Amino acid sequence: MDNSPIDKLYFETKSILDFLERNNELSFKSDIDNMFKRYLLLVSGGYFEECITNILLNLVSKNVDNKLIIEFLKNKGIKRQYHTYFDWESINANQFFSLFGEEFKEKMSQEVNNKETLKVSIKDFIQIGHARNLLAHKNATLVNLDKTSEETYAQYKSAEEFISFLQEQLL
Repeated sequence: MDNSPIDKLYFETKSILDFLERNNELSFKSDIDNMFKRYLLLVSGGYFEECITNILLNLVSKNVDNKLIIEFLKNKGIKRQYHTYFDWESINANQFFSLFGEEFKEKMSQEVNNKETLKVSIKDFIQIGHARNLLAHKNATLVNLDKTSEETYAQYKSAEEFISFLQEQLL
């Protein structure tokens, strides 16, 4: 995932921010960073939605041989349902894990408890999703974001571990 569209966007914008800093345009840099971190959260959240949706579609396609069932699940169970998979107010993925049954949820809870970086990754993933929802459904210019674009990108990179973990567990 190191060459994701988010990585490309971040490094292109970072070069602009670095240019502004080198040229002592600190006020412009601050303004651009403030706008960019909002956009970075929106596109990161959207990217993660696409990743998880694709993982679920691949899971269904891999395990179901009937095209009618696949299409039904895609259109009614997966498409436009992403926002219901997670409890965006929490700091864990238990609600998502429980969608696959109690046994899977318990197994994933043990995995998460045994790996601190995964626990942090999930927390970062949930925080990105929560911030994305706030930006999308509230007045984005008024939502208070306490991280810089650099910190937001670091959070995105951390959250990628959760996506990789899900791919390993579900596919």
